[in-house]
Amino acid sequence: MKILVVSHSYPSEDNKHAFGFVHARVKLYKKYGYTTYVLVPLYGSSFKEINAYIFEGIKVFRVNVNYIEEIINVVDPDVIAYHFPEPRAIIRLLSTRGPLVLWFHGADALIRFFHYYYDPFTIKNLINGLISIPNDIKHDLLLRKIIFKYRTIQMITPSYWMKKMLLRYLMLSRSDIGRIHVIPNPVDTDKFKPIKPCYERQRNVGISVRALYYKYGVDMAIKAMCG
Repeated sequence: MKILVVSHSYPSEDNKHAFGFVHARVKLYKKYGYTTYVLVPLYGSSFKEINAYIFEGIKVFRVNVNYIEEIINVVDPDVIAYHFPEPRAIIRLLSTRGPLVLWFHGADALIRFFHYYYDPFTIKNLINGLISIPNDIKHDLLLRKIIFKYRTIQMITPSYWMKKMLLRYLMLSRSDIGRIHVIPNPVDTDKFKPIKPCYERQRNVGISVRALYYKYGVDMAIKAMCG
């Protein structure tokens, strides 16, 4: 089986950490024998040529959104998995004969101002947050229109909370619940696994891989750990 993973960004030698969680999934696909390619859609007239590179054994295409069909014809995927879906790219991807799966992680469907993506500590952030509301609503309405029109599209989220948010912000009906599937983000158990010294300690020990931004609520996680 051939899988084409579409992502808003992807690691490269210049930036090895961009959307590493998507790369973690791609490595799992490769590990279990699936032939996997990655496509990063680019927007703007300055991006006209196809830029291809290899990152940790994965072939990645960076291409203007208007030429997505060319990559699809070359790869001929059995499944397309689109992380952080954007309506303009979805329309191009629908030309494939295989199923299309949309991965929603958070900011790609939420009304961000209502979920602390703009911290409340400066006037600038408050203004930017208010400006983001109509943009997010427009984005969600376009997504809803496409999802309702193409009933073969499936949706995946990493949590049941995000599934609930999808139903709310995309205004999906109860008949669409079966099209939304929950698959948690993968964990590399070779790197992250329990070790005996941790159990012998008489205190809580935790690791956060999130940046210390207000929207991620790391402070709440610390309070929950400490009781």
